[in-house]
Order: sequence, then structure tokens, then C-alpha cells
Amino acid sequence: RPAIGGILLWADGDNHLRVEWGARGPHEVSLSGRVEGVTTLVGRGRLEADRLHLRLEWREGVARALCSADGRAWKSAGETAFEPTAPVRVGLHAIGQIDRTIHRGEFQHGTAIRFESFTLRADALLRLPG
Repeated sequence: RPAIGGILLWADGDNHLRVEWGARGPHEVSLSGRVEGVTTLVGRGRLEADRLHLRLEWREGVARALCSADGRAWKSAGETAFEPTAPVRVGLHAIGQIDRTIHRGEFQHGTAIRFESFTLRADALLRLPG
């Protein structure tokens, strides 16, 4: 089954970003979501690997998506200004629905993705006043 999912940075329905693998085709990595109520595809790239490392950095109002085949050499998948006023949550997400314009007639039973580890570093968190 194709792996479709990744990391989600969520403030509210109008302000969220996700770096994900597979949503736009095999080996495709993208940064997309909604920023100030506007749906956007920020960036995308291609990394051919059986296993993938994803990273989403958010510092000083800028979100940046990265991917790596080995966890050492990182490639950019896009970056954008992201300064929501609501508190932000970070987590993993998986997509079970398959876009049939990309995966025609394949994978009748849906998708599957497995995350082997997840690390949240405190230096990447928003520091709220007070």
C-alpha cells in the first residue's frame, strides 16, 4: 500500500501546515495547508527512498519542511511565513483516502503508513509571552 502522511502543525482550521510523503504520488514530499484562510501548496520535491525522514521546523514565524533518506543529508520541500495567533499543536497524521488521479485502479484497500519514531524539540516550540 502507498504510505501517505507526515507531520502536522495545527493552530486552527484557517492556519495549519503539513509536510507529507506520498499524497501527490510515490516519493513525493510536499509542504501544504492553509495560511490565514488561504489553501496553499508551498513547495514540493521528490526523494526516492523506501524509508524517509521528515522534519518540520518552525522558528521566528517561518515554517520549513525538510526530508532525508538517511537522517543526515536534508533537502528542502519548501518554506513559508506562518504566524498564527492561536496556540499551535504538533503531531503526526495519516491519510487513508487515495487520490485516484494519481493511483489509478491500484490499492483498493486504501493506504498504510508507519512512523518508527517522533521527536519534538523544545527549542522549536513557540514561546508565548507571560
